[in-house]
Amino acid sequence: LSDWSYQIGYDPVRGVLFNNGQNYMMRWRLPHFRGWYLTYYFGNHGEVGFSHQRNETDCWTVIAGFSAGSLRNNTGRGGVLELTADLVGTAGFFYDRNKSLLFSVLLSNREENMLRINLYPGMVRLPVVSPGFFFTLDKNGRGSCGLSMNFFPVQPGMRF
Repeated sequence: LSDWSYQIGYDPVRGVLFNNGQNYMMRWRLPHFRGWYLTYYFGNHGEVGFSHQRNETDCWTVIAGFSAGSLRNNTGRGGVLELTADLVGTAGFFYDRNKSLLFSVLLSNREENMLRINLYPGMVRLPVVSPGFFFTLDKNGRGSCGLSMNFFPVQPGMRF
């Protein structure tokens, strides 16, 4: 089990958090297929796919599945509020080193965050720091982006 959460961004002008979500990945080695794994990626979604270990440390993963696209209000028996999730299709591509996520691209049929790209610190190394970057886009052309550093818990960013 590995924590593959998004990089949380904060827009100080609007006072909002974005690109947040707690996500996990599990892998099971496939017998008779050297370097191949069955992979399950989950949080407020669930996707299944395959990972291929390129060498001792690096792994590529492709997944597909479903995410909660929106919540629908259904008033049940006795006036009890029931929220139902409408599921939408999702797909993703990941690159990790020693199960530490370095790059991800997620596509979904959601209104918000239909495209989510995260480049994590550790993927690009500069002389003093190892920055990361994130970018999201929704179906209406609105999105967010930010710069991340491995020593900040919440990253500076902006919504547009």
